[in-house]
Amino acid sequence: MPQSILCPIDFSNSSANALEYAIEFGAGRTSEIILLNVFSIPVASADAFVFVPGPEEIEEIRNAYQTRMDEWIQKYRPTLKAGMSLSGHVRYGEPVTEILLMARDVKPDLMVMGLQGEGFIKENLIGSTATQLMSEYEGPLMVVPSDCRYKPVEHIVFFYDGKDFKDEHVLSPLVETADTHHAKISVCTIVPELQEFPEWADKLVSESLQPSLSNREDVSFKIVQSKHFIEGAEKFMEENEADLVFVVKRKHNFLDFLFKKGHSKSLAFHSTVPLLSSLD
Repeated sequence: MPQSILCPIDFSNSSANALEYAIEFGAGRTSEIILLNVFSIPVASADAFVFVPGPEEIEEIRNAYQTRMDEWIQKYRPTLKAGMSLSGHVRYGEPVTEILLMARDVKPDLMVMGLQGEGFIKENLIGSTATQLMSEYEGPLMVVPSDCRYKPVEHIVFFYDGKDFKDEHVLSPLVETADTHHAKISVCTIVPELQEFPEWADKLVSESLQPSLSNREDVSFKIVQSKHFIEGAEKFMEENEADLVFVVKRKHNFLDFLFKKGHSKSLAFHSTVPLLSSLD
């Protein structure tokens, strides 16, 4: 389980909720939580005149954000669990780029971010910083919905697409989380049509996930028929009371990235529980 957690924040309610979740999730196991705020300055243009902020303006804005960061640290430090520390950093630049650079520097065991769904355009075209990182960040990333409050992780649902993995360690975050929280795992594969002999489906899925999930008494396998992935996923989570969702993020081509057709990103906007992703 994570010894260190990186929490990118923008001082919103969604970020505050994600930080509170990270504190509870890491209780007894996490020693360090690192906050990161990345600010950018829109370039103003009036006809041919373009205003580009100079070093003094950028430093002034940085100091204002640093003041807010200090306020957050002062606010949340009393809520930390035994053995935890809290630090904060402010950077100027493009958010995804700076977050990835920070992650490279501090090498966190887990990244935790908040997510606020904002309709069709936000989900399908623009996306969010969190869902962009799902495509680029190579470490475990947890996305916490803005209306989700922490509760003990007793049941993890792994939505599995039935494909082989390139990285043999890609399921490690799932296994480690289940072991630490003593949680059961449900492996769910959603298909448009069931095979001719559905009684073999569970067995085939089980064998394809060896050795990571083999010989575990706390793992069950389920094939769900649904023509729409999100509808099938939401129904399964509701019926089986999931506390956490795990997905393996696959790399897609440019058009898939642009229009957010990947199931993992769609699920991030629709899930009512935190989503933990691992990039393969």
